[in-house]
Amino acid sequence: MKANARKIIATRERTARALTDRGFHVYPSATNFLWARPPSGRSAADVFRQLREQNILIRYFPGEKTGECIRVTIGIHEQMDAFLKAPS
Repeated sequence: MKANARKIIATRERTARALTDRGFHVYPSATNFLWARPPSGRSAADVFRQLREQNILIRYFPGEKTGECIRVTIGIHEQMDAFLKAPS
């Protein structure tokens, strides 16, 4: 179980760095998901729709407090690679 937790943490950190490098604001996380605000000029709703069209599923919660961000669950390396390679 500890080995699996280490893998999740490493994948989460790698994904957070990649999103940050793309201009996203990634909030600190100690969970199995990331909460990220897209770069200026991009809406979370648009990122969600664009990824969904490519069969990459993330979460989007429209609302006053949550509508500016996407929620990305940390999956296995192949899933996260597909997420990071997808144009969004």
